[in-house]
Amino acid sequence: MKNCGLFALGAALLFSATGAQAETLRVAGVYPAASDGAIEIEAISVERFAGSDGPRLSYLIEDRLRGVDIGGEPWFTVLAPQFAQDADGVLDGYAEARFSEYRFPATRTICRRRDAENVCIEYRDVETECIRLSVSLEPQMRLVTLDGRMLWSSNIRRSSETSFCPEFDQAPDFEPVIAGWVDEFVAHVRSSLAPRSSASNVRIMEGRRGLDGEYRALFRTAVALTDTDENAACDLFETLRADNPDQPSLVFNAGLCAERDGDLAAAQDIYRVALSSSRSDDEAQDGLRRLSQRLRAERQLDRRERLLALRYPSAPLIAASR
Repeated sequence: MKNCGLFALGAALLFSATGAQAETLRVAGVYPAASDGAIEIEAISVERFAGSDGPRLSYLIEDRLRGVDIGGEPWFTVLAPQFAQDADGVLDGYAEARFSEYRFPATRTICRRRDAENVCIEYRDVETECIRLSVSLEPQMRLVTLDGRMLWSSNIRRSSETSFCPEFDQAPDFEPVIAGWVDEFVAHVRSSLAPRSSASNVRIMEGRRGLDGEYRALFRTAVALTDTDENAACDLFETLRADNPDQPSLVFNAGLCAERDGDLAAAQDIYRVALSSSRSDDEAQDGLRRLSQRLRAERQLDRRERLLALRYPSAPLIAASR
């Protein structure tokens, strides 16, 4: 049989694999900052934001930016506000929660009479005044170079509303809500100003339609290997695709393997082939979206390296791991 060698290899690999199937491949890479303009900033100063909630927000942002690293190297040099004149850019802002209330009449049902066991046996309605209380937080933030160019700005908003009746209810505590929003804003600034390293488990395709019996068995072997030896699984997917170039699962899985290995150009080409089948087009679209983000990150990293080489010609550049 012409494929007996391939089948023997698959049997040997299957013997070495466990019975569990992860059904995923680990895909790791660098994904872009939301702001392309902020890429040029290496030394940054975070001013103390104005407004009642501004100082807390700016302190947390400063701490978060100080901890950003790509490929094991710090992304920013964070300078104290008094050294802002030495920074490439300054982040400043304003944050203050806004409260508003609206009073309205309401009816509450209360217990009028209880029995000896303290069980209510008679109710009555009473009129009372209630308050609808709203709170919103919309920090104004911007990143500006020392020569006045605005590289990034944000005015995202969060709001919440609740009603209570002071005669019957405890006044709501919005502090935990506002604290949660502040954490969101800190994460928003971090994702806007710097790329991020990320890894995720992406599901392979397991449909075997179109494969003959021998190839179906080998395909099951490749799937099992994703749990124990991703490299062997990808080698087997690619070998099977050579004999079954139009089988949707093999095409997509080969693209996912190329993405996993960091060969983004090859992955892009293979995913585009996978688009031609309705059985793999959704997965391929997701793959292409990931690649688009990773390619954008590569452009950002390349641009940053060029800018820093011009700014600090005598300093060695450490390229971020991609």
